[in-house]
Amino acid sequence: MRKVCSIFVLLVLALSVSTAFAGDVPNLVGRWVGYILAMDQQGNQDQRGKAVYVFQAQSGDIFSGYMEASYPDGTKYSKPIAGSVGAGTDSEDLAVYFTEGVDGFVRAELALDWRGMCIYHVEPGAKSWATVTDLHRTKH
Repeated sequence: MRKVCSIFVLLVLALSVSTAFAGDVPNLVGRWVGYILAMDQQGNQDQRGKAVYVFQAQSGDIFSGYMEASYPDGTKYSKPIAGSVGAGTDSEDLAVYFTEGVDGFVRAELALDWRGMCIYHVEPGAKSWATVTDLHRTKH
């Protein structure tokens, strides 16, 4: 009986947590601006430029938009983005998962106040590299 009660309590808690989270999905729509810091396979760090992420639409936890980057050498780059907002590795953590415009692995963590975001991008291969982009919301 004790085992059945324990399972029931765990089930109720799990449903409560998912229901509470469902109402707390942050609205990412807006303009987010920041800088890209890159690191190559040898550990060399480089300020890669400025990034602008524009989240144009969001329905529940699914978003879409585009990103633009400008680099110190004058190069400009743009691509569509899409993905979802979900629970991260910690129950207190909210993560942003990118599915569109992704090469390699891209995941972001959202600040607790939902005004900052840190994007981690790892590109595997012979010339592998990683970037960290620190963004702050500038417009809703």
